[in-house]
Amino acid sequence: MRFEGPFHEKPNHDNPLTEEERREEDMTYQALERFVEENVPYRALAEKYQTDSIAYVVHVNKRARSYAFSYNVGSSSGFAEVAVVFNDTPALYAHEILHLFGAVDFYRAEEKDGVSAEVVAYVKQHFPKDIMVVNYGKDGKITNELTRLTALGLGWLDDVPELEQFPKLKSSIPGAYTTRNEELRYQSDEYVYTLKDGEATLIEYLIRFENEAVVIPDTVDGYPVTGIGELVFIDYQVNPASIAIPAGVTYIESNPFSYCDSLAHIEVALNNPVYALIDGVLFNKIQKTLVAYNPAMQSGARSYAIPQGVEGIGNEAFRNCKGLSDITIPDSVALIGDGAFYGCADLNSVTFPNSVTSIGSGAFSHCTSLANVTIPDSITSLGNSAFSYCGGLTAVTLPEGLSSVGDNLFYSCGSLTNVRIPESVTSIGKGAFEYCALTSMTIPNGVTSIAPSIFAYCSGLLSCSIPEGVTGIGMAAFYGCTGLTSLTIPAGVQEVEERAFMKCPNLALSVTKGSYGEKYARDNGIPYVYTGK
Repeated sequence: MRFEGPFHEKPNHDNPLTEEERREEDMTYQALERFVEENVPYRALAEKYQTDSIAYVVHVNKRARSYAFSYNVGSSSGFAEVAVVFNDTPALYAHEILHLFGAVDFYRAEEKDGVSAEVVAYVKQHFPKDIMVVNYGKDGKITNELTRLTALGLGWLDDVPELEQFPKLKSSIPGAYTTRNEELRYQSDEYVYTLKDGEATLIEYLIRFENEAVVIPDTVDGYPVTGIGELVFIDYQVNPASIAIPAGVTYIESNPFSYCDSLAHIEVALNNPVYALIDGVLFNKIQKTLVAYNPAMQSGARSYAIPQGVEGIGNEAFRNCKGLSDITIPDSVALIGDGAFYGCADLNSVTFPNSVTSIGSGAFSHCTSLANVTIPDSITSLGNSAFSYCGGLTAVTLPEGLSSVGDNLFYSCGSLTNVRIPESVTSIGKGAFEYCALTSMTIPNGVTSIAPSIFAYCSGLLSCSIPEGVTGIGMAAFYGCTGLTSLTIPAGVQEVEERAFMKCPNLALSVTKGSYGEKYARDNGIPYVYTGK
């Protein structure tokens, strides 16, 4: 994956950051974090490795300050944790990777990690060489110590003398590597699989093959195979030409075949109670859902009409079908799953029938040729990033009755100049229009908060109407809106977060005399005039 966001490069760690460098660095971090959330398939990875939470390392081939971050993924216990490492020293890499296992920083106070200023002072005096205190040596080698306090965070020790003085260290946030439920991973000679109620789901092939016929086994190590995991064929060295699915498979995760570049044929046992083929396309006949479409199985067809009677398009059902340019959705379809058309780079238009009520997260993300979308009023739910990276979109009217606009809904739609948002919308998510070509925006009256980065890098934005009920403006909300010359801050606004109007060189704010908006503008050196209200 290629990161093309804004980047702040810091070649020398020894010199402290200036205020401007710190702000630029924060923006780099925000863009990286959004890039990771957009492009790393958390759900699929979590299912494959049977965890509530996952962790991964992102390497950026630049010189800057490495760091780690985490983000919630929607469940009560699940989160993703990421170590972002730039071109740096082995000691630094070790420091950041240890975060993923639960180690906390001891060079600064962070109450959520159980690290108070008193803890920092104690560690500096007693464990000054701990790798979570300092990690920059002259030669960059891992010569630092891993002391008992870091071992406590990693779970290697259950008790240390310092807990009597600093009991909050015991409740530090754990790392992302945690085992979920009772579904453990097992390994046979050819497969990795999970077991639940004595039934196996294949999640990985251990043997490698190219353009071969693959038969899903009836059993593995004596256990009946009833499931196929989403990432079972993700390895580029596991690329079947055909796949035979036996009668016993009754559960297939989100289109595991989308990674099979050479797949030309799928066969399903006629007595399979759940799955069936219709003209070479895989369906769940009980749920009436289209599970997997592959252009190679359609002799390279560029158009496809989903059969009448199908009620759902499954998660990632058409993922990366780059030759598909036209899709017909019948009026029986109600749900379009997460990532259903992700990466369909040649898809140029979509018309949704009035039967559709929900479009999942990332459903049309990276459909770079998509220019025309008609969204009917029947749709009440649009998932996060549903149309992100659709560079061909120019105008969209969101449906009446929609209550919220999800995070990053139109992120990086670089040709999108016009979006109409209905008055029914009461919340708009972070980054919803970031990197778009919008020229104007009217925010509905029911919205009370302007989300972080909502219009960041919309350099063509000339006007924006913020409703009177808004009380807060999020971080970097209008960052880089170089074309914006005026904006009215409602009298009820009580908070404007960092960098909300940074790099808006032509902006003058209209504020109510004596309001928070006036104080904010004055304190941040932004020109302002009074509204007269």
